[in-house]
Amino acid sequence: MTSIASFSYAVCAAAFALLAVLLLTRWRARPQSRVLAGACLLSALWGATIAFQASGHPDLAKWSNTLGILRSAGWSAVLILLIGNYRKQGSPLPWSLSPTLALAAALYLAFAIGTAAGAWDISSLIEGGFLPTVAARVGIAVLGMLLVEQLYRNKPLQERWAIKFACLGIGGMFAYDFYLYSDTMLFRQINPDIWAARGIVNALTVPLLA
Repeated sequence: MTSIASFSYAVCAAAFALLAVLLLTRWRARPQSRVLAGACLLSALWGATIAFQASGHPDLAKWSNTLGILRSAGWSAVLILLIGNYRKQGSPLPWSLSPTLALAAALYLAFAIGTAAGAWDISSLIEGGFLPTVAARVGIAVLGMLLVEQLYRNKPLQERWAIKFACLGIGGMFAYDFYLYSDTMLFRQINPDIWAARGIVNALTVPLLA
């Protein structure tokens, strides 16, 4: 399983790195290309870190978990940007977020910092009754799926064809995370098969995003 997981996440890292390069070079003039490239780079770093972790570096676990949170935040930012109406009303600053989104960004950041510091490590809390860190990851996955649903529903019918593959790709990533962490909450342990396959599943979304 170690070699399978390493290969799975290495393929994921390579696929997202390639997409990021394409977005920053050939497709750099397209709308939202920089934000998409940023999310792809986070996914590539996340996949590469887990690949090294699975190949015999368990000390990288907290960094892979932290990058996983940042990766989810990056794809959530892509969805919010595509939905629109994310700026604070009346603010002249283009980067000023609405209060709700500013709070969500702060929670993402706090969760990432806490994970990097080892305060919310999955392995240390897996035997707890409430599994707070796993529950938070389930919540992040649900939020991502809700954003995908809102993006698709809020677009006019004639525009939906242009985003359907992106919705399938990003929605697939969040749906698989929901499956993984829901199974973890149910059985009080991470299923190694589901965890190892996540890299390949994420890599399969790259053609849809491209």
